[in-house]
Amino acid sequence: MSTSLATLQQTGNLERNLSQNLHGDPNGTLNSGLNSNMNSNFNSSLSGSQRDGFVSNDNFISYFQVEYALLEYPQVVEAGVIAVGENNQQSLKVYIALDGKLEDEECVNYCQEVKNYIRSRFRIGLPVKVQIREKLPMTRSGKILRTVLLEWN
Repeated sequence: MSTSLATLQQTGNLERNLSQNLHGDPNGTLNSGLNSNMNSNFNSSLSGSQRDGFVSNDNFISYFQVEYALLEYPQVVEAGVIAVGENNQQSLKVYIALDGKLEDEECVNYCQEVKNYIRSRFRIGLPVKVQIREKLPMTRSGKILRTVLLEWN
């Protein structure tokens, strides 16, 4: 089996772009690299993998990017993110499972820290709600079951 040089170069460029997008720009913010034009039917006009994220400040941000960043945050062992609501009333719902338990007052402070972390890392203009769960719903292969997260909302 032979692989063309062009294919290898494209793969390298894709990996480099993905790495840059996941690890952020020099200012410390993450950017999906995708821009979107908002319109009144934005959510209903998306299909397939385009629904795997949300739009904030005219930038498309994938759920994966936010979850990946959350897994780097102290004590977070599982993370799931969904956008809830309609166009102008949309908010970001973050579900996390922690390595260990926190007291009630510690939970409130920790959730606020997580909100601040997400806002600073992604420049998110949407309201963010963080909820700590014991375990998140996943498939056998380890993917987050967003349909269950939507039911929890």
